[in-house]
Amino acid sequence: MPVLRSLAFQNVDDLLLVIHRSSGELEAADWRALCDATRKLAGRTDKCLVLPGNVRLTTAQSFEIAEVVLKGRMRVAVLFENTAARGAVTALGWVTRRYRGFEPTSLEHALSYLGIAAERRDSILGVLNELARGVARPDVHARFTSSTPRL
Repeated sequence: MPVLRSLAFQNVDDLLLVIHRSSGELEAADWRALCDATRKLAGRTDKCLVLPGNVRLTTAQSFEIAEVVLKGRMRVAVLFENTAARGAVTALGWVTRRYRGFEPTSLEHALSYLGIAAERRDSILGVLNELARGVARPDVHARFTSSTPRL
């Protein structure tokens, strides 16, 4: 499970989970590691769930990730946490037809969009929370670990 300075990601079978730290810029080396890993997973992983926090992609990063997603035929669900993420997801959705944004309280809908079976969701939430701890995102851990998760 790569936990880098500005993001963390983990492949769980056919799903790539990506979580950014809560704010700030993505570090170039971290971005490169994520893009390289996504390229390597092409063909094996066709789904991605992203929690971007308040991180904004540059125009160049948006174009690069759109190309990676298109080549890998990956479907991406983003739990947008701010208006900048919402705008980026909308633009990437227009370009790729493979991005869809969801409110943070709509995790169940995001996982359904990705075709994740209900019996896999608890283990996915466990990995997501591990990643959140790795990038110091206690808000994510609190949101997805209540006794009756708000999926």
